Order: sequence, then structure tokens, then C-alpha cells
Amino acid sequence: MNSGVSSSTNSAALDQLNNFQSEFVAAGITYAVPETNTLKLLATVTGTKYTSRTTVLNSLGLLSNITEDELDLTYTKKFSRNLAITASGGLVGVHNGSFSLEPASAFQPVYSITATWTATPKLGLTVAASKTVALPTSLLANVEVTEGVNVGLTYSPTPKLLLAAGAAVSRSSGGFTGTPNVSALSPTNQVFAAISDYYSANASINYTITPFVTANLSYTYTKSVQANLVTPTSVVLLALTFARY
Repeated sequence: MNSGVSSSTNSAALDQLNNFQSEFVAAGITYAVPETNTLKLLATVTGTKYTSRTTVLNSLGLLSNITEDELDLTYTKKFSRNLAITASGGLVGVHNGSFSLEPASAFQPVYSITATWTATPKLGLTVAASKTVALPTSLLANVEVTEGVNVGLTYSPTPKLLLAAGAAVSRSSGGFTGTPNVSALSPTNQVFAAISDYYSANASINYTITPFVTANLSYTYTKSVQANLVTPTSVVLLALTFARY
């Protein structure tokens, strides 16, 4: 069993309507057969207060208080040394109101599946797909529903050299009534309430110079598309890491 509190305050004007204070209670159980199978059941109740939303926004569907009830079942199966699959499925229910145990009034299914395959001692592949429901970060809504897929590839031609590459695509939209009267929002907020698409690709080279020193060169390209707003980003990083232990 676990519980906690969290808060988020955004400096950007567009994000301030998503400022929140949140508290949660979670309980679960795990059953495992060493090195082969793991089964986990987790139930979570989260109460969230959006601290910057007015009664006018409430009338447009942007609520000040919500409660999320989530139930997840996760199963991990290791078929061999080379192949492992983790799959989870569940249901998230949301209702208007402060933290409480009242029944939810709207539901969204959630899922996640990840497959990791070591094709050879030098080559590895990871593929994943998911649908999540979480507090909004990239758009204006009561909750943010995100569906995405990603793939990653690693290749180690020598014990000291590791090459990696990956790509991902996702789409986020508002859930639990969202903003039914989007046209009543300001033009700027209308853009922020729109569906958001996200694309990314990355590549990296990691070289072990000594047992304690590694060098890494990476490049990441991302592009987000929301309404007519397109934001491309490119980042190149060069890092030298010293780890004595």
C-alpha cells in the first residue's frame, strides 16, 4: 500500500490552467515465479484540484476537481533468455469532484505491451505500444489520453562500442468531457485544447574508454503538431562520464 501528494506549477501562461494539487492512495499485490512469470494487480485512487480554473471555465467543461479510479493488471513472461514480454491492461474511471470513493461516471481502457528480443549477443530489439490516461501536460483538458508506439534497436559490434537508434509516434487528446465548447475559449487556448501529435527519432553512440570512463554522442529529433502549430526540435549531446564504481 502506498500514498502521496504532488503539485505542479507552470510558468508558461498557456500551461497555468493545468496547475494542480494531487493526492493518491494505491494498493496492490504481486505474485511471481522467479525468472519466468510475474503477475501484479494495482488499484489507485487519485484526487486532483486544478488551482487556476475559474467557474467560467468549469461551465465550458474544464473542471476544477476530478477523481481518478484506476485498476491495472500486469503480466510479465520471460519465454527464454532472448525474449520477454510485459503486458498490462486496465480501466480508468473519472468523476467530477474532490478526492472520494464515489463511483466513476466515465471510463477509459488503458493498456501497455512491451516485447524485448535479443536476436544475437550483439543485436537487440524493443517494441512497445500503449494507451495511458494521466493529468494533462501537453494540452488543455481534464485528463490527457495518449496512444503511442515506439521501437528501439541496439547493436554492439565490440564489447566497448554500443550503437542505438529508435523512433516513436504518439497522439494525445482530452478525455472525460474535455472542452465541449472549445469555440468559447480564447483563440490561443483553442490551439492548446486541440489534439496533439508527437513524432521523434534518435540515434546514439556509446564508447567505453576505460572501465570508469565512457563517452556518448547522441542526436534526437522531435516534432509536435497541434492545430496549425508545428514545433520541430533537434538536440545534439556529447557527454563524458566518469564512474569510479
